[in-house]
Amino acid sequence: MTKANNNDTRTYLRPFGLALLMCILLPHAGHAQSGDTSNTTQPQSAGQVFLSDLKESLNDGATIFLSPLHFSTRGWATVGGTGLVVGGMVAWVDQPVREYFLAHQNPTGDALASFGNFFGTGLIGGVAAVTLYTAGLATRETHLRLMGRHIVQSLAMSGIITTIFKSLFGRARPYLNEGPHAFNGPTFSNDRNSLPSGHVTVATAICASLAEDLHNTWASIGLYALAGSTVYARMYTDKHWSSDVVLGGVIGTACGYWTVHLHDSDHDSTGTGLLITPTPGGLFVQYKF
Repeated sequence: MTKANNNDTRTYLRPFGLALLMCILLPHAGHAQSGDTSNTTQPQSAGQVFLSDLKESLNDGATIFLSPLHFSTRGWATVGGTGLVVGGMVAWVDQPVREYFLAHQNPTGDALASFGNFFGTGLIGGVAAVTLYTAGLATRETHLRLMGRHIVQSLAMSGIITTIFKSLFGRARPYLNEGPHAFNGPTFSNDRNSLPSGHVTVATAICASLAEDLHNTWASIGLYALAGSTVYARMYTDKHWSSDVVLGGVIGTACGYWTVHLHDSDHDSTGTGLLITPTPGGLFVQYKF
């Protein structure tokens, strides 16, 4: 595919991606779970609601970042299991997967990768977040406002986590041809910030947040298909190893999920959840796996 054709494809796919996302959202937005913890007994101005959302978002972020202090043994086992899976992929899977994608380049793959890479920048999700939040604020539709807020929260939290990991691991990207085991330690060089994939973190955070808010099977399938295009694109264009996209996907999905369900109160004694209990000294936070 020529450079001109690639540019034409990108020009077409960008608005198409936003239109596709909105087609998924609009039929199901009315069924979103509200989960609003703000005081709704008194009418609030738009400014008051915005400030309340900002405060809630900061509190939610602090709660989630401090939650590892309260992990159960099973919770740490889950984290360790994820680490073992990623480590195993580094050792045995990354190089064969890279070779497969390099050997299967074609115009269709180019077009899909172009869209997936763009979706992973977060621009489409950002537009959706602003649109949903603004519409919800203007119409006093709580569920729409929270959908937009949850996207922003999940992007912020997953982005911080991913950036920290990238800088600490210092993993060389595939196109440097240094192999999957080239970890250089702390660095801010983009060429050596491969693990985890930031694009995949962004895509999965957006889609997981929306999927949990919409709580509709078909909408979830469509959303995760969008995220899947970014997973494909990052490996197809030789920007990331397969383990990079797996870890990015885990981070993004986890942040999207917990952002929506952070204040759920319907977890039973055997279920999975993040429990927040008021105490005289503040809030007690506990994960249940």
